[in-house]
Amino acid sequence: MSARRAALIVGVDDYQQFTPLQGCVNDAEAVNAQLSRNEDQSLNFATRLLTSRQPSDVSAAATRVALEDLFNNKDIETALFYFAGHGTLVAGGQGHLCTADGNHGLPGIPLDQVLGFANASPAPNKFVLLDCCHAGSIRELVVTGGNAPLNEGVAILAACRDDQYAQESGGRGLFTSLLCDALDGGAADVRGRVTIGSIYAYVDEMLSVWQQRPFFLASVPRFIALRNASRAISDDHLRRLPDLFPDPAAPFSLDPTYEYTDPSAIDEHVEVFRILQQMRAARLVVPVDAEHMYDAAMQSRACRLTPVGQFYWRQATDGLI
Repeated sequence: MSARRAALIVGVDDYQQFTPLQGCVNDAEAVNAQLSRNEDQSLNFATRLLTSRQPSDVSAAATRVALEDLFNNKDIETALFYFAGHGTLVAGGQGHLCTADGNHGLPGIPLDQVLGFANASPAPNKFVLLDCCHAGSIRELVVTGGNAPLNEGVAILAACRDDQYAQESGGRGLFTSLLCDALDGGAADVRGRVTIGSIYAYVDEMLSVWQQRPFFLASVPRFIALRNASRAISDDHLRRLPDLFPDPAAPFSLDPTYEYTDPSAIDEHVEVFRILQQMRAARLVVPVDAEHMYDAAMQSRACRLTPVGQFYWRQATDGLI
């Protein structure tokens, strides 16, 4: 982990004046576990977990101070804020995150304040993930100009649109359950990298048109990995793509010498075929005029790069892997 990655994770179930919730603390603890370490257990984010198990930690004042500490820290390169709890709209439609001591007049933290902290942060990468009702109302602050435009490096992922409610089921929030599945590898690319963009795509695909709809808004020059999950293939093998396919549009010819069970098998060819089969599993190559790679080899056919395979071919050719 780089010490320059920090995440503030807040979960509120118990409120003084709002209806109690069931899954927000569980959600916050699950997100904390996912973000603190990568799949290989290497350190990822330095996390700070605040939940209503200690109500004073999630008061409006304490949450605001924690947000300031996160987004104002000049030593942080990647700052991430996650909130699970009640969200509400006040007069004029302004969205708020409800803190444990909030009431209907002063619910907690206005979303324009959250956006303001993220926009003003010196960190190059800022992420705001919201699992609460009316979370998408933060969009209006950007679209209508009620706040500063979304500054470069800021990305927002909300559980639902401004007029929708975030659902809970089985002691967990629907959005966060999908978020954790995405972080656990559901949204990983072949190198195991999970980005905010791939998380949104995963959550969006998993929710039907009849359910809450996630909202995503970003002003980022590139997507960085929020977590590294299991890899489909090693970088060493990806770097071999230009050697195996000098022309990315041309097929790689196969024959029985590549299949280890054939009497004519050649050790060098068998090793290459093993790598090609891994690439097939990672959807980088497909057999030509055959259903399986084995058939392509035994029938002296070929395999070719998929569009995804050609993308990683270009990455390897350009020395980016």
